[in-house]
Amino acid sequence: MKRICARWLLLLGFLVLSAASANASLKEITVDATKAHCQHPKFSPDGALLAFEVRHVEKRAIDLRIYDVRSGETKIIRAGTTVLDEDSDKRGMVARELSWAPTGHRYLYTSNGSGNVYDIYMSREGRLKWSSRSKNDGQPAWSPDGKRIVFTSARTGKGDLYWVNVSKMNPRRLTKNPESTEFFAAWDPSNSKRLAYVRHTDQSDRIYLIDNIFAPSPVRLTSWKSNISEVGPSWSLDGKSIAFFGVREDGSANLYLSGVGEKPKLLARNIAKSDQSGPAWSPDGKHIFFVQKSTANTDVITAIHVETNAKRTIDTGTQVNNELSVVASGGKWHIAFSSQGKTSSNDKVYRKLYIKTIDPF
Repeated sequence: MKRICARWLLLLGFLVLSAASANASLKEITVDATKAHCQHPKFSPDGALLAFEVRHVEKRAIDLRIYDVRSGETKIIRAGTTVLDEDSDKRGMVARELSWAPTGHRYLYTSNGSGNVYDIYMSREGRLKWSSRSKNDGQPAWSPDGKRIVFTSARTGKGDLYWVNVSKMNPRRLTKNPESTEFFAAWDPSNSKRLAYVRHTDQSDRIYLIDNIFAPSPVRLTSWKSNISEVGPSWSLDGKSIAFFGVREDGSANLYLSGVGEKPKLLARNIAKSDQSGPAWSPDGKHIFFVQKSTANTDVITAIHVETNAKRTIDTGTQVNNELSVVASGGKWHIAFSSQGKTSSNDKVYRKLYIKTIDPF
């Protein structure tokens, strides 16, 4: 009898230890804000910092903040405030769309300041001089070598892509299609002259590539004939393929993978897409992380091997997950994501941010 009790106590202790270990691998990022959603987390390349936005519902404003992973401290980069315009209507100051430099902790972001026009800002430098005060600029992205910045601007029409050399800051136009808007540019990690972007028209969204920004000649990524819109281009580490979200006419989304001029490979159906970022590649480039939607609203974070299609789920204990950012640091993989809250909690009104730490696989 004593041996049986001892075994049960040992098993109970193991279960408690396992639960404590699982809970320890999940960290919630708390903010001093009420009636606000935390959204769009983005790790710095070394995983030391995490940028994110706080969207205040009543103020109609968005803060941009940076969380120090080691110290747990959060710094407000630019605070969103409520401003009265000429017609005495409330509007919010917004700071969003942060892009980390490939090395160090410099960053770019978009803000409307105290006016109606969005400009691009750089850490420690403020508003960049080439950013137009008369037309909207936004969605900046740093090239892998840190020498160039690509961005979207409405200065010449509906919205085109431009790039600048960081040392000269003289914008050059990349796209000139009057019937479309170009946005969400993403650099090839292996080539600082090559990028992908989304071409938006009244009919659909399509992903295009520019192989050389010095002689831009856009070509379409995929070869299929489909009514599926292509959004969120995300390059593989070797630059050979792009993962993206395919959005159907009913609003549902699937996960695809495609090389240049290929028919896309379907990886997963019925997934949750992000509004600002594409699918998240694992640090070793072998897996893609995404959120699998479910009828129970668990929306589980899932990883799929791009060659074998083998899937594995990540247990977070949270619901309605989305907006993944993945980085390697300290021999671990860290997944930042937004969520409606823990499954066991009744507090699910406003979105929260979490970091899940896992062993590489």
